[in-house]
Amino acid sequence: MDGLVGAAAGGLGAGASALLGNSARLAATNPFVRELAINGAESVVSGGVERGLTGGSVFNPRALATDLLTGGVVHAPAGRVGPDDVTNDLVDVYRFHNAADPQTLRSRLSAEPAARQDLYHWALANDPDLFAEMIEDHANGFTTHSPFVSVTTDPAAAAATTDPGLHTIINGFPGPADHRAPDLSHFQVPRSRLHQPEFPLSHREGELLFYGDDLADHLVGTVPNPFP
Repeated sequence: MDGLVGAAAGGLGAGASALLGNSARLAATNPFVRELAINGAESVVSGGVERGLTGGSVFNPRALATDLLTGGVVHAPAGRVGPDDVTNDLVDVYRFHNAADPQTLRSRLSAEPAARQDLYHWALANDPDLFAEMIEDHANGFTTHSPFVSVTTDPAAAAATTDPGLHTIINGFPGPADHRAPDLSHFQVPRSRLHQPEFPLSHREGELLFYGDDLADHLVGTVPNPFP
């Protein structure tokens, strides 16, 4: 602990990442894996220093794991709605769902084990290409492990969709009528939390993807689904 604290001013975390960056074996790995390893090493060392300086346990196992999983996290801007410097501008969006079931406002990923969620969020934060790929996967209906929640800026446009699954959710056909969402909720969310798929049908439906599982915190109001 004394060694970590004493080296804090000397940039020990950066030194760890530099050492790994010069490793011949690590250099031969996948670039994404290499970046995660370097960022994770720096975060683990820097986190230990910070805990030491504040009287905490430098080698606390849970804290070390957290440092590793959140190492070098940066927000991925891929597909963001509006300019990157706009973070607090609120956007009105809507979602057809079941208000009695809180999970209908959360991502598919949120239902998976916590460790898997951490790994996905870590990977998405460090790989903008993967983030953009998962945006398009979700828009195309491949929502397994998706960290996004679909919303729309125009409920009427969403109700007029040519996608049978979404049409059933909103209108109750052509699929089973009991698959129709009973509620329509209105949210105001920061523009920086929304992402625009390139998928053409998403544009026609007014679909945006909300990244995160706190959509309920932005609720304005809920009404019965007005579409047949």
